[in-house]
Amino acid sequence: MIVRAEHVMAELAGVELAERAHAQLVLDKAAQDPSSLARAPRPAAGKPAERPSAIAYVNHGRWVCDCPFPGCNSAQIVSPADARFFCAECFNAVVEGRYLRVHFPPKRKLERIERVLEERPLEETRNWLPQESLADLVAENEEHGL
Repeated sequence: MIVRAEHVMAELAGVELAERAHAQLVLDKAAQDPSSLARAPRPAAGKPAERPSAIAYVNHGRWVCDCPFPGCNSAQIVSPADARFFCAECFNAVVEGRYLRVHFPPKRKLERIERVLEERPLEETRNWLPQESLADLVAENEEHGL
């Protein structure tokens, strides 16, 4: 199942996804290294940085962004319901901890991408990259009898 915006909004109950994801990552790191809890920066308040931005894609049925900062090879789960990115590895230090904007496909295209991918029975086959067209996804489904 693709994590859709309405599912995320219902689950979050007023807590923004980026903040919730950041808090969970901090707790996960603290479980491995308790001293890291004191060192973990929180995202900076205010508007997201103008540049760089992150580009969303689908990997195994999840919307994901790669960290755009040089030398950081991390990726984070993102949501169209909260189109911000905060890296749990580099903490967006290059932009002083400010969130980055996430670029998703337009809403109608995003919904169509999710519908086509949901036809695939295996999560590991539910993938989409920005350079792929909807026609590409439909053709892949047809090639596999879906």
